[in-house]
Amino acid sequence: MTRASDFKALKWRNIGPFLGGRGTCVVGHPTDKQVFYHGHSSGGLWKTEDAGQYWIPVGDGQFNMGSVGAIAISEQNPDIMYVGLGEPQIRNSASWGDGIYKTTDGGATWQHIGLKEARHIAKIRLHPDNPDVVYVASMGHGFGPNKKKGVFRSQDGGQTWENVLFKSENTGCIDLIVNPSDPNVIFAAMYEFERKTWGAKTGGPESGLWRSLDGGDTWEDISGNTGMPAGQMGRIGIAMSQADPNRVYGLIDSETKAGLYRSDDLGVNWSFVSNFAQIIARPFYFFHLFAAPHNADELWAPANKLYSSKDGGKTWGLEPGIKDDYHEAWVDPNDPNRIVVTCDGGCQISLTGGKTWSGFNNQPTTQFYRLFCDNQFPYNLYGNPQDTVTVKCPSASRWGGISEHETIVVGNGETRISHKICDRQTQKPYRKWV
Repeated sequence: MTRASDFKALKWRNIGPFLGGRGTCVVGHPTDKQVFYHGHSSGGLWKTEDAGQYWIPVGDGQFNMGSVGAIAISEQNPDIMYVGLGEPQIRNSASWGDGIYKTTDGGATWQHIGLKEARHIAKIRLHPDNPDVVYVASMGHGFGPNKKKGVFRSQDGGQTWENVLFKSENTGCIDLIVNPSDPNVIFAAMYEFERKTWGAKTGGPESGLWRSLDGGDTWEDISGNTGMPAGQMGRIGIAMSQADPNRVYGLIDSETKAGLYRSDDLGVNWSFVSNFAQIIARPFYFFHLFAAPHNADELWAPANKLYSSKDGGKTWGLEPGIKDDYHEAWVDPNDPNRIVVTCDGGCQISLTGGKTWSGFNNQPTTQFYRLFCDNQFPYNLYGNPQDTVTVKCPSASRWGGISEHETIVVGNGETRISHKICDRQTQKPYRKWV
């Protein structure tokens, strides 16, 4: 009989492959141009100190769960950071978290500060002048109703929380923007959503866009304002730029006219801008929107590919990238050449305004759906990562460390891996890795 004590001498080791996996959120350090942070859907929080050449884990052994949904770093004091767990892109395979964590020493130590049942946290926003004032967009339980949904606010650095915007147990908040020029002005995208095994409810009468003019004390529903699409809404992405304190963009999933909308008076009146097909595809998974801080006409839309616009969303261009399924972008308010994005291939960094990007073959964040091993000595592992290629990876190498050339691509497709692949590679019986 196998006992737990039989495994005490065993130690975990990373055998690869070094391929980036599905990312969720990114942010750059406000003053150190080489430092960036990257949150992963199931692989935790990562930091680079050399603009993406080498990545190190942050919070390992301190976070109770490995899925990171949102990051916020204080511009006033970069040692203060908040991290919300639980990926907000709630597909049929989605990992949840257990609330908010905070560091005051640049990520060396972390403290859990609440919202445990806010399992999928979409955004964290900080007051630009006071990092103790924190706003959280929570989707709550993605697979059923619960009360920890909507917008939460803390005014004491996370010691206490108040639910300042709540619709119902069926509706969470998927996006949240604090006006960079006036932190009393806040926009929140409420999203009626529930994931089932056979599909998802991705909208309804409680979805919509809300606005607060007093820092979150009171809110008004502006979904029916002049120029907004008629009928029910789904997911909404919101964006504002420091370059124009009155302009708001909304990427709105609508049953009547989905697309990009723009307001030049803080949401009072709206006009339709674009329904470019690539930025309105798969709204439950994408509908991300970001405005460059230095130019209100420059927009970034992470979607199946990475798209940008230089004319306020009227026309869109495909940006160079190394993967697909993008989920967040960040542009340095003080240096527009400094950009970081994340996708299903990990994290990419540009110091050239998007002309060139760092690679993802240095990120051990591959998300595997299933693993098999064969009977060779040393044995090989076969796995199908999320949204990339099926790989064969040796368990040991004559070179000591397992080199990149020893990891072999043996197929494609993320949904399953067949034992027949192992058979073809080894011509020996297989056993399932559990």
